[in-house]
Amino acid sequence: MTTVAETKRSTPGRIRTCDRRFRKPLLYPLSYGRNQGRVVSGRQRDDAPGRIRTCGLRFRKPPLYPPELRARLACDAPILLRMAVRCQPRDAEAFFAKRQRLVFSANPTTTRCKLSLLDRVAVVTGGSRGIGRAIVGELAALGFSVVVNYRSDAEAAESSCREAAARGAPAQLAIQADVASLEQGESLLRQTLDHFGRVDFWVNNAGMAPEVRRDVLETTPESWDRVLGANLRGPFFLTQRVARQMLAQRDAGVVTDPQIVFITSISSRFASTGRAEYCVSKSGMSMVAQLFASRLADSGIRVFEIRPGIIATDMTGPVKEQYDRRIADGLVPIRRWGTPEDVGKAVASLASNSFPFSTGEVIHVDGGLHLRRL
Repeated sequence: MTTVAETKRSTPGRIRTCDRRFRKPLLYPLSYGRNQGRVVSGRQRDDAPGRIRTCGLRFRKPPLYPPELRARLACDAPILLRMAVRCQPRDAEAFFAKRQRLVFSANPTTTRCKLSLLDRVAVVTGGSRGIGRAIVGELAALGFSVVVNYRSDAEAAESSCREAAARGAPAQLAIQADVASLEQGESLLRQTLDHFGRVDFWVNNAGMAPEVRRDVLETTPESWDRVLGANLRGPFFLTQRVARQMLAQRDAGVVTDPQIVFITSISSRFASTGRAEYCVSKSGMSMVAQLFASRLADSGIRVFEIRPGIIATDMTGPVKEQYDRRIADGLVPIRRWGTPEDVGKAVASLASNSFPFSTGEVIHVDGGLHLRRL
């Protein structure tokens, strides 16, 4: 049996210590615990939910795994967390609610809880169909736990959750909320935090088109209020709450690289006289993205705008024949319809931290439609 006295450095950059329960060596990075004290030994105890006490090398006090070590454990297979924590399930839940750093999954037949690493959490408004559903799938493939927000179609939201699980999401949650309502938007954020304890990635995708396309001279106040409420007013104040929460969680060390993404439209730049209220709402959302990007940049929260072009969804279904002809005639340089998956992949590139030194960028997913051509 390995003892503390026999502990030796066997791998460059790592220190082997004794795990008295399993009688196997645990590996710690050499940098972990540097200057934390002399070698101490003693009986291993775990007398608090989630608190791992070891007879570890160079630790005067029992350590809690810091975020950087947990991140390494998540991606470095040789360094595995081999210890379990004895705790009642209710104690584990209380600990998670307090710490918001560790997750426990309880075995109903025992009082032992299995320790796992907390995954990043992404929220997609309007995530039950179309572009939102594609975004949910791409984020799930990256390993995010996902919240699928929906307004009315619960079955579609559950289907989106099942698809996310199949693509690798560790956890999925469907939440009903109409983001046009400030109260329901606040409920969406609150339920997310109650369930996961954090928000790392927020996608403002939910939106609507006018019920009836009318000439700009015939636009009604009712349609104006309805479309701008869902596409601009509601998302603005919801993002305001999300940004405040991200700032607090970043200051507390709960999240490290939070991001906010706005899904707008080519209509924020191109005038369409048959749906004036939609164009105004998307143009306003583009400015909202710029405002939040400017305000949050020095706080470590990056904000982006994804601007889709002509995408094949149920929203564009009524004008499909018209745009089939126009696309064939060269309206879009890349002569095809865009797909929800095209937008999802653009969002995934942001979520994978491919642009660490960028914020406020407008990413066109439109096959070149935005290009000025003669």
